[in-house]
Amino acid sequence: MSTGIVLVTGASGFVGANVLQAVLEAGYPARALVRPTRTATLKTAYGHYGDKFEVAEIDDLATSDLSAAFKGVWAVLHVGSPLPDAVTAEVSVTSAIDGTKRVIDAAHAAGVKKIVFTSTFATLFDPALTWKEATYTEKGKSVRRSALSYTPKAHLDWFNPSREDALKEGLDPWTVYVIGKTLAEKSVWKFADEHKDYDVTTINAGFVLGGYAKGQTIGSLASGSNRMVYGLIAGGPLFDHGPFLPIFVNTRDLSALHVRALQVGDVGQPKRILAQGGPFIIREAAEYLHKAHPEIEPRIAPLDDSNTGKVGAYAKLVGTNAKELLGFDKFIGVEQTIDETVAALLEKEQAASK
Repeated sequence: MSTGIVLVTGASGFVGANVLQAVLEAGYPARALVRPTRTATLKTAYGHYGDKFEVAEIDDLATSDLSAAFKGVWAVLHVGSPLPDAVTAEVSVTSAIDGTKRVIDAAHAAGVKKIVFTSTFATLFDPALTWKEATYTEKGKSVRRSALSYTPKAHLDWFNPSREDALKEGLDPWTVYVIGKTLAEKSVWKFADEHKDYDVTTINAGFVLGGYAKGQTIGSLASGSNRMVYGLIAGGPLFDHGPFLPIFVNTRDLSALHVRALQVGDVGQPKRILAQGGPFIIREAAEYLHKAHPEIEPRIAPLDDSNTGKVGAYAKLVGTNAKELLGFDKFIGVEQTIDETVAALLEKEQAASK
C-alpha cells in the first residue's frame, strides 16, 4: 500500500462520504476536499483516525486554487458533483466540466498519476435509446436484439451533447446533470489518451442507493438517489424513471470499487468500470416492500397504473471490467439494497425528529 495521501473531492456528499469512509477503513491516509461549512462534521466523524485523516477547504471546485490540496497526494478520487435538483443548470454544468478539468490539471501539475473519476452509467449511450431493447457495455458497443441472436455493432454509443444543450430552457435537472457528467468524463478520457503514463479509472455508477456515511451532510431525505426509495415509504412523490435506465448500485459496492481502483496497479490502459447491481423498477420495489416490510405497511405507497405502471422494454447494461480489471464480481442485490436503504432512511427520520 502506498504511503501517500488519497484526496477525495466532494467528501461530505452521499457518495463522497461513503467513499471517504471506505478509504479510511481500508487503511489509506485520506484528505477530504470540501467547503469550509462541512469541515466540522467530517472532523467529528473521522477525527479518531488521527494523522491519517485531514481536511482541505475550498470555496468552489471550479474556481479555487487546488495546489495546496494536492501536496503529498498519491491518488485522487474525484467524486464531487452537486445534486442535479439542488443547483441551477449553469452551476451544475460548470461544476461538472470545469471542476473536473481543474482537478485533472492540478493532479497533473502535482504529478499525481492515479486518478479515479466517479461518473454515471448515463454517459454510455444516448438517453433517447433508453426505452429500446438493446445491450450496452463499458466499451460503448451495443448489441442489438434480433429474433434469433445478439449482433454486435462496432461503434461507440457515447451520449454526444454539448454544453449549450445543458443550458436549454426547460431541460429537466437530471438531464442537465448527465450532460455535465458526460462532457466531464470525455475530458478525463482525453487526458488519459494524451498521458499514457497515468493510471486513470472512471467508475460509471447506476442510481446510488443505500446507507449514509458518518461524515455526510444530509439535507432532505427526498433528494438524491435515495429518494427513489423514500418516495415509496413517505407518501410520494414517486420517482419517474423518465429518460434514464432503471439500474442501481449499492453505496457499499460503489465505495468498494473506488478502493479496488486504488489497490489495483496500472494495467496499461484506462479503466472504465460499470457499477450496477441490476435493475431497480419502482413497481417491483413497492411490491417487495409490501411483502417484506409489514411493519411499515401503512406508509408504503399504494400501487396503480396511474402512478407507477409496469415498465416495458428498456436498454440493458452489461459490465465485465469490474471483475476483469478490479477483481470485483459480486454486487449486492436489489432486495438487500432496498432493506438497507429503508433502514437508513428510517434511522435518519427518527434522528431528525428528536
